[in-house]
Amino acid sequence: MIKIASERTVKKRGAVRNTGSSVNKRFRFSLAWVKRAFAFLGFGGVLASVTLLAIMWVPPVKQFFSIPMANIEFVGYTGGEFVGANTGGVSEEELLELAIPLIGGSYWQLSVEKIKQAVETHPWVRRATVSKRWPAKVVVGVDEYVPIARWNEQVLMSMTGELFEVSNVTAYSSLPHFKLNWGDSENPEMVHSMVERYNRYQTLLEPLSLQITQMGLRTLDDVWLNTEGGLRIELGTENHEQRLQRMVQFCLQQGLESLQAWESIDLRYAKGISVSDKVLASEFHAGDVKQSSSQNLFQLTGRG
Repeated sequence: MIKIASERTVKKRGAVRNTGSSVNKRFRFSLAWVKRAFAFLGFGGVLASVTLLAIMWVPPVKQFFSIPMANIEFVGYTGGEFVGANTGGVSEEELLELAIPLIGGSYWQLSVEKIKQAVETHPWVRRATVSKRWPAKVVVGVDEYVPIARWNEQVLMSMTGELFEVSNVTAYSSLPHFKLNWGDSENPEMVHSMVERYNRYQTLLEPLSLQITQMGLRTLDDVWLNTEGGLRIELGTENHEQRLQRMVQFCLQQGLESLQAWESIDLRYAKGISVSDKVLASEFHAGDVKQSSSQNLFQLTGRG
């Protein structure tokens, strides 16, 4: 049979177990030493001893907790150097303006999180890390956006596939331009899809020494390209790689010098090609095309 103890019984048992505990013994031992100190020194002697200890102890502690921050160091930012001087990026002066107001006070009072948040307000700063170095130094690591392409009008694409706005996008006219003005044009999956397409198309155009300067999508699959020199290429909505292979073989047969005279090439046919205002009457079947690796492909990094 299971018995349930009453509340009175439980309290009584607990009181018996706690009688004569080591805590009480230590307390009585400390109290005895206090009594002996008063008996030997008297009240005035004890008070003087306590005061002396306080005078000796407080200044070092106060000094320890009030060490002023002496300097700040920035490391790691490189994006502003990617496309030349005076075209964007973040300067050390701009970083100092954001961080200096927050590093006053003591080493212990400084908030690394507030400095991190302030530095990350700069449009060119992708991410910041802040740490304190004893006794009086702050180290700020800056991960800056490195642009590799323009995206629509006022947005740049970084080497990590992220989009960020800038005020002087025209300074980056030498970068390839992606134009996508429909749907969720800034969706990360769409950004990576565009980069993959660009790389495939650029590789196929390598035998013709054509560099893609613009790539646009009218719809999800309706693609057009502009190349350096002003040549327009219409790919249509399907079989883009096959159509580019057909174009490459046709251009190689016609001679690369003919590319200079063409304004556009329309590949939106089952088998034919339209060059400028002239429609080829004969069908052209693309064969095997030898491809070389392009030196102008995008490669998105894996940084977090």
